[in-house]
Amino acid sequence: MKKIIIFLLAIVSIFSCASCTDFSSDYNITESFNSNQVSYYSYSSDFTFEAPSSYSSSSRYNYSSNNFSNAQSSNDTVPTFYSLDSLRDYLNQQKNKDVFEIPFKFKGSDEITPRMLAQMTSALFVNHNLSGDTHTLTVSEYPGDHIVDAYFSSDKSGLTADEKKAMEKAIQMVNTAKSKAKNNWELELQIHDMLADHITYYDDVRDFDRPEDAPRYLTIIGALLDGKANCQGYSDAFYTLASIAGFTVSRMNTETTDDLHVVNTILLNGSWYVVDVTFDDQGSEAPTNYRLFNAGLDRIEEFFWKPWKEINKISATSPKEYYYNYKGTLFSNAQSLAQYVVNCWQGGEKTIRGAVTNLSDYKSIETPLSDLLEKTGKAYNYKYWCSNSGKDIYYTFVFN
Repeated sequence: MKKIIIFLLAIVSIFSCASCTDFSSDYNITESFNSNQVSYYSYSSDFTFEAPSSYSSSSRYNYSSNNFSNAQSSNDTVPTFYSLDSLRDYLNQQKNKDVFEIPFKFKGSDEITPRMLAQMTSALFVNHNLSGDTHTLTVSEYPGDHIVDAYFSSDKSGLTADEKKAMEKAIQMVNTAKSKAKNNWELELQIHDMLADHITYYDDVRDFDRPEDAPRYLTIIGALLDGKANCQGYSDAFYTLASIAGFTVSRMNTETTDDLHVVNTILLNGSWYVVDVTFDDQGSEAPTNYRLFNAGLDRIEEFFWKPWKEINKISATSPKEYYYNYKGTLFSNAQSLAQYVVNCWQGGEKTIRGAVTNLSDYKSIETPLSDLLEKTGKAYNYKYWCSNSGKDIYYTFVFN
């Protein structure tokens, strides 16, 4: 029987994001400050997304803790903090109130750097001034933040010409996604896939000294208008479209073993999960991956983050809305996945995705799949891609 089997192992890595957040530092003379620049779930299930009942600019930011118990109160109007977590929560609370010039004092054991402050606040750009023992942080938001504010306030007067164009494109894309989606899960997936199809990864690692000089690829401007973006641009675009669609989303700065990375977080049924369109977009050489679509900590191996970066506490386990849970395609052995693939293929599907937990060898799928395909008596021709997360292996099969 004629058959062609091609194995393609997708080497999955986080894209280089050396310029993932830029900053400037403007210091008065001091002696001590040193700047470092630098289960199984039914397919028919649905979920409740967290849409703000009445939108205000403060709805854009959500974080897990408002506990500022480590802040020292005194006659001084500038608050003093002793932990990075409490400082993070305070800075984001001020952003919540549309306060973008924020004075504070910090007397913890950690050294404060501009990069840390930018990552704490998920800002496009920050300016940091230290005068005596008082820090002043000036935060510049992403274009996506401006667009979301303008959309819900019905006031575009503060947008740049490019932001207005990006807003029009974003609304068009969301309306298209809504027309194709049967439920909220499918709406989120449509947004994810439209961005993965539209954007090509790009990063020339260029520094800039003013927020208005930020390269377009860092934001929704490059992502939607130019079709080029790095992880910041991908996340700004997903943040904007998903917010317009009614989801509560945010951004989070993370790290790989040798670089920085930005992802989105989404609030589903009261808990926060990771969505990473940058990672899931495998480019033109491979089908879209969904391993980080509504993922909890149990499905995240590629990156990590320090606690003070975690604006929203990520759930330890992936929910029923995790792609492979929702589809019911997370299997305990290769034989079960092989049977699923053959059933789908016989039903006319060409692209089939599934995962196997605790599988030591990705090639373990080949023998049971070939045996089952042979039994159908039909000629077959397929190739597959896979990636691993710990001992779990995620497959995408494409039949001709």
